Amino acid sequence: MQRVGVWSLDDGLFLGWAEADIPRPEPLFNAALLQQVQPTASGALWRGQDGTYLHLGDGPRGWITPLACSADRRIMILPCRSGAALIEFDPEPRLLQVIPFNGRLRASCITATEAMVVNGAGSISISTDGCQP
Repeated sequence: MQRVGVWSLDDGLFLGWAEADIPRPEPLFNAALLQQVQPTASGALWRGQDGTYLHLGDGPRGWITPLACSADRRIMILPCRSGAALIEFDPEPRLLQVIPFNGRLRASCITATEAMVVNGAGSISISTDGCQP
């Protein structure tokens, strides 16, 4: 259970606390994976009865890095310091492969057989390994 503060709409006085089961997104990676891939973008995972969904937030200047998920929402591409990481996040986040990649991630796509990343200069890197967990 989580607590939220309750304030009066009439005079703004604090009325107390209310407890509720508020769903929250999970971090995209744990501390070990964070050290392993050193990501340059992030997000969060919403897990519900209909599946896992990726939540993207903007950075300090309002930029959002386009992170792509596979059709089954189990694998994603994440830009990192040494390339682009192919990460499986179902059931727990783990590194499948690092795709050689330079520059800012502008687009990515994961199919059943390939993972593709495109940088700002239009260079495409393709991997055919590790697309299926």
